[in-house]
This record gives sequence, structure tokens and C-alpha cells, in this order.
Amino acid sequence: MSHSLEGNAQKPRAMVEDNLEAALDLERELDKWSLDTRFPLMPGQRHVEVPNCRPLGMQYGEDAEPVGQQFSSRLVALLACHADSAARVASLGRCLRSAEAQKRRPDRFLVGTSAADPAVARLLPDVVQSSPSVDEHVAAHDGQPVARFEHYRRMRDVVRDREDRLEDVWVFISGGDDSWHPCRCADFAVAVDEVRRRVQRDVYVVGSCDPGFQLTDLCVRFSTFSAFFEEHNSRVLRHPLADIRFCSFVRHCGEIPRKLDGQQALVKEQVGVAAQAPCPDDECLLANLKELCGEDLDCCLSEQQRDQILPLCAALRQLLDHDLFSLPRSRFTALESEVLHMAASASDSFPARRLEAHGIKRATVVKWLRAVAFCRCKLFRIELFKFDFCAGCGRESTFQCAHCRAESYCSEDCQRAAWNEGHRLRCVAASQPHSPTDLRSPHSEPGDFQPVD
Repeated sequence: MSHSLEGNAQKPRAMVEDNLEAALDLERELDKWSLDTRFPLMPGQRHVEVPNCRPLGMQYGEDAEPVGQQFSSRLVALLACHADSAARVASLGRCLRSAEAQKRRPDRFLVGTSAADPAVARLLPDVVQSSPSVDEHVAAHDGQPVARFEHYRRMRDVVRDREDRLEDVWVFISGGDDSWHPCRCADFAVAVDEVRRRVQRDVYVVGSCDPGFQLTDLCVRFSTFSAFFEEHNSRVLRHPLADIRFCSFVRHCGEIPRKLDGQQALVKEQVGVAAQAPCPDDECLLANLKELCGEDLDCCLSEQQRDQILPLCAALRQLLDHDLFSLPRSRFTALESEVLHMAASASDSFPARRLEAHGIKRATVVKWLRAVAFCRCKLFRIELFKFDFCAGCGRESTFQCAHCRAESYCSEDCQRAAWNEGHRLRCVAASQPHSPTDLRSPHSEPGDFQPVD
């Protein structure tokens, strides 16, 4: 029942007993929609229904504790191994023994194996199945080499079929030649339990995220782990740098796409990238380089020079791939300016200078590297944007802060919101008494923007 106040204003009607059931129905409907949206089910799967409680909700009261405390998070360990020799099989056995020595065993342990040699393939089942810590063996029987992340993708599908409460599943991964320290699983369990106890739904990964971290340092929410395979094609999964892309993805999952730090050197010669042998792609890149050079290179390019130039093409391709796979974005996106900066940095590297020593002009090397960079983007389905992303909502934007030129916005509302949320502290002109209107230009009117050059 409503009561009249001053004027024509009406006091909102209070919640009465007969509306309580309708409110609970609406809450259950919203919970179901949120669950189905965040964790879509495969055919034959179903979510576990917990009557009259929300698994990760909060009780009412001063001493609020998670309602779902009785439902502990599950840790799933995935191990992938492609065995090409008996020594590799022995290394897998040592890794499994280190898993058996864990102070806390994972709730589920899946091992994926493959081998091209039939003799080696016959050794794998005995080694895997002899370990009491392994719950399931996912073997590839086609006799073809299977990349590490392709193994993880197969085991991801198995986990979706086996686990019911996927929102509480965390995954940590390993290779067949890694050794687990005895407290690895226990440390992850403590970190995950802390996240769940605090009901931090926006935490996607726990572990060490310092520069130089490895896959063995990470424990990832299953939803984020699964999203990686949904957003990347098979070429990325088979690439030697797939682990770099995975680590970058899980660290920035859920964030608004952000541009790289302008002060960061995008291409470094000492980045720890393992040297790779030239691949068929490098033969095509060399052919493209010869086309750009014209007759000058065709006349003087001997077989010996070709053998010297091909590894340089491979090295430059690896440098570009390393930077593309390290993009700090939740999705595989890049700005055209970033790609051009990567190409320019690669043109100053040692392999590029070696190309100039073979008589190739610098302008030709720069033009060729730009073409290679955009070609790699197309190959790995990296979505390119001409303009930056809005720092407020993530949409593509054509306007930026006129003072620091470090943040971009799509509208005045996003710009004002970002200014009030802390951009004023980061802006180079924050020491002066400017308002958000002054942020665009000293004499602009409200609604004007500073366009991106």
C-alpha cells in the first residue's frame, strides 16, 4: 500500500509477503540464465541443482560466510606427452612418480599421450596405467604427432563430460618431462580455496604471474581454460609459442582490450625464444623477399647465400610470432600501429642487419617485414583494429586524452567516468587544475573530443 508524500511523489511500495515467492522465482531464473551463459553445457550434461541455496552466494548477517563452503573446489591435473623415443617414455615415468609423491593428490588426473613410432606407442599404456595417481588415459591412436595444446584440448572435452560443477573446477597443466615439487598441488589448493572463500568470481588464475613465468606456475579456472581453445585455431595450438599465448590469455582474460605500453620494447633479441629450424612458411617468406628485391637479388643469390638467408628469415619470423603471441589481450586482437611497431623493431634486430650485409636494402627489409607481420596476423586470425579501444567500455574508439594521449574513449560519458575513477592521477597534466572538459583541449566546449592522429 502506498502513501502520498509532498506533491505528486509516490513512496515505493514495500515488499509484502505475497510478493516474496515471485522475487525468489525471478532470482532463480536469473541464476539459471547466468549459469547457462557462463558455463554452456554439452549434449547430455546437466548442472547440479542445490535447492534453496546459491553455491557461491553469501548468507545474510554480520558474520557472512559463503553458503557453498561445503562444496570445495576441484583441482584437475592435465599432463600431455608426445613420446618420440624410449628416453621420452622414461622421462614420462619419472614425471608420474613425482605426481604420486604429492602431499595432496589432484581430484582428477588425466594423461594424454601420442607416439608416431609403433614400438614406443606400445610402451606408453603400461607406463601410464601403472601409476596409481592417473584417473584416465587419453591416448591418440592415429600414429601422428600431437602438439601439447592439442592434447589439452582433447582432455578439456573429457573434463566437460566427467565434471558436473564446472564453475568450481580449476585446472593446472604439465608436460611429460616436467617434475612436480611435492607441494605443487597442495599450494594450488590453498590458493584456490582462498579465492573461493572470498567469493572472487573475477579471479581467473592463481600462481606466479611474474615475467618469465611458466605453465607449471599457473592454476586456471576451467571456464578460462576452455575459453582459450574456443578463441584460438589449430595453427595457434600447434605453434611452438602456444604456451606464451596461453599464459598471456589467462592473465588478461576478462579485461578490456588494452594497447601495449608505448615504452615497452616489443622485440628483444634475448627473449629466451628457443631457436627453431626453418619451416615451409620460411621458404615462402624468402620467395616474397626475392620478389621485393627484384632482379638484383635473383642475379647474385647463390645456393650458399640462400642457405645463409633462410635461417635469417626464420629468426625474424620467430621474433614477430613471439610478440604477436604475447599480446596482452583477452582476445586475439591487435592494433595496426602495434603491428607496424613490431615490424619496425624487428628491422633493427641482428638478423635484419645480417640481411643488409647480404646486399638487401634496408627499405626493402622494412617493407618485407611489414608484409610478414600482417601475413602472420592473418594466418593466426588476429583481428586487427585501426583505432584503439575505449578505456571505459572496451569498444573501438577514435578519440583520446589530449594531454597524455595514453587513453582512448568512445564518448564523453566514458571519458568523464574514467577521469573520476583515477585517470586524473595518471594523466601527465593532473598536477594542473583541469576539469574533464579541459582534458580534451584548453578551449573546447563540452562534447568535443581530441581525435586520434
